[in-house]
Amino acid sequence: MTSTIGRRIRERRVARRMTLRATAELAGLSESHLSRIERGLRPVDRRSTLEALAAALQVSPTDLTNGWHIATSEPDAPAYGALVALRTALADSALGDAAVESARPWPALAAELDRLNSELRPNHDYPALGALLPGLIAELHVVAAGAGKHRAQALRGLLDCYAAAALAAKHLGDPSAAQVAAMHARDAANVLGDAVSAARAASLLAQAVSVSTRQRALTVARRAATELAGELDAPGAVEMCGMLHLTAALSAAALRRPTESADHLAEAAELAERLDTDVSPFNNTFFGRVNVGFWRMALAVEAGDGGRAVEIARQVDPTLIPSPGRQAAYWTDLGRGLAMDRHTRPHAVGALLRAEKLDPLSVRANPFVRETVTDQLRRSKRDATGTELRGLAYRMGIPV
Repeated sequence: MTSTIGRRIRERRVARRMTLRATAELAGLSESHLSRIERGLRPVDRRSTLEALAAALQVSPTDLTNGWHIATSEPDAPAYGALVALRTALADSALGDAAVESARPWPALAAELDRLNSELRPNHDYPALGALLPGLIAELHVVAAGAGKHRAQALRGLLDCYAAAALAAKHLGDPSAAQVAAMHARDAANVLGDAVSAARAASLLAQAVSVSTRQRALTVARRAATELAGELDAPGAVEMCGMLHLTAALSAAALRRPTESADHLAEAAELAERLDTDVSPFNNTFFGRVNVGFWRMALAVEAGDGGRAVEIARQVDPTLIPSPGRQAAYWTDLGRGLAMDRHTRPHAVGALLRAEKLDPLSVRANPFVRETVTDQLRRSKRDATGTELRGLAYRMGIPV
């Protein structure tokens, strides 16, 4: 079975009339490694590999993963309809230019913000986000444009909305919309004028641009963490600074800078020790010792050390983070780690199925999960595990 990424790499390489050897050298890979990727014999299971190949071919990483995010299954259709609504909302409202002329009384808007933050964002409920956010964003812009007592609350509410929109757009495969949401968040943070809001907007921007410009993501996260370091007494500053360091750690790892990645991870771990709780509820970042464990596992997977990822996973209890979406990320990374070693590979599907149950759309649209599933299909035999694997592949739109 040919990997979709591998096929696209070969298509782009041939179109540019580049040899296998030249492309592999530019990407920092061996010729045999790239040959196996193109023939579907080796998955592209790391960001560093995907992004290095994209750079070698002078395309965006999304050009090599494009086409995976539009699911054909009926249950997924409402979420992708929601993405269309989010795109419209992001294009239709801005500070000083609301899409509507009036807003409901503040208690009604506050109730919707509470539902957004306590239910929809942690659960990654994309259809509900698509139904809620366009109208809520427009009304919050009305309040933010006025001089009333709820202006600052409306601006912070817009930060919440744009954070949710950026998350949904990124997970549903639209990095451009995620970047627009992050830019809107930065506008609101600039008006608020406090360091924590600015750091929060920077974190959104770093995560949004990471799909296409990893160096920019690293620069944004690193700079914002440095700027916030002198403001750690402010509420939420430790959490935001920690998240910025974690974001920087992943970007450095994807850029093949392991020492820099380890330094940022160590900074995040030190900040987590300052908190009185293992999991902070601040702005749904859930930063703390448990979340650092999640990211430590993700970084091991990015380094290609599946055994280390599995070892870390045993020391982390994912249920301590009250977010199905974040728990799904744990099981996703565990499944990818298990698949990297032939001794643990048979257990990978079980972990990925647990992730899918918690956050179906994010898991099905994840290009690295898809690579793992495609590779597992190539290796599998028609036994019970194969049946479960083929079911997962079918729901992801992967030919079986």
